[in-house]
Amino acid sequence: MSERDGFVPRSTVVDGLPPRTEVELTEVDGMLKVLLVVQRVPEWASSGLDLAWRPAAVALRPRQTLRWQINHRFRAEQGWYYRLDTLNVSYGKNSAEVFIHPPTRRIDERSQLP
Repeated sequence: MSERDGFVPRSTVVDGLPPRTEVELTEVDGMLKVLLVVQRVPEWASSGLDLAWRPAAVALRPRQTLRWQINHRFRAEQGWYYRLDTLNVSYGKNSAEVFIHPPTRRIDERSQLP
């Protein structure tokens, strides 16, 4: 959202597999391991994220879902830029309607940003 466009929310929805540089997906023994990859945060960015402590990969069984959220704050020429990333993963054959319901697993890395 930005002030110049009246704080209208913008979002992006992507279907399919995310790039390995952003999410690691590994199938082992009938389970899917999911790990959100956070690249090193630049000096000019403050995410409130402690990169020394991050959740381990989450293991999903078939038909389980995961919602992983993380937020960031970046300094830009126009001021501060805030971003919220939400990753929704479903393991197995499901329709998109599966995401209408609460997830089976949830990882919340959102922090209080000034």
